Amino acid sequence: MAYDGRTKGAVWVYEKLTPESISNERISREKFRFVEDIGVPKLLRTTNEDYRGSGYDRGHLCPAGDCKHSYEAMRDSFLLTNASPQLPGLNRGAWKALEVHVRKLARSGKTVHVYTLPMYLPLDMEGGRFVHYRVIGESDIGVPTHFAKVIIIDGEDQPVAYILPNEKFSFNEGLEVFRTTVEKVERVSGVIFPISPY
Repeated sequence: MAYDGRTKGAVWVYEKLTPESISNERISREKFRFVEDIGVPKLLRTTNEDYRGSGYDRGHLCPAGDCKHSYEAMRDSFLLTNASPQLPGLNRGAWKALEVHVRKLARSGKTVHVYTLPMYLPLDMEGGRFVHYRVIGESDIGVPTHFAKVIIIDGEDQPVAYILPNEKFSFNEGLEVFRTTVEKVERVSGVIFPISPY
């Protein structure tokens, strides 16, 4: 992952899913709780207290559901550097459905590379376009306006990307309404993705 000390959150998180890692589900998430990431300087670190009463979930970027193959992976998925403020309507709805979709791709026998990004996209406002986002907690955690996933499947030429707004909305249309191009994610995020990850 890459971490942004200004927004107190990840720039991107990368994970590799294989049929073996996804089928070896022996670790339950029930005993794990989010903890501070001591690998981040204390001045730039976030805490659970930052989220208290904010109205936002600590949304996993690398999902706990992808980490059931080992204790270490599950533990690391509960570092606060792997969390980002998500409205419950997104985290427990369309975002969860996208996570399940990615796991299904890996279960079909392919190796899947996934980049997840919190995003801060410009909005049209009076007088021009502005990047405008809320912050929460004493740490001033940036609340992303959108989230994206870029999915690269070994053996397939065309990667797939999705951008979802960090909003409460009815999730009736399916995931295709959020599908976009990798080029668009790259342009608005400033992150260039390898087609063949290391």
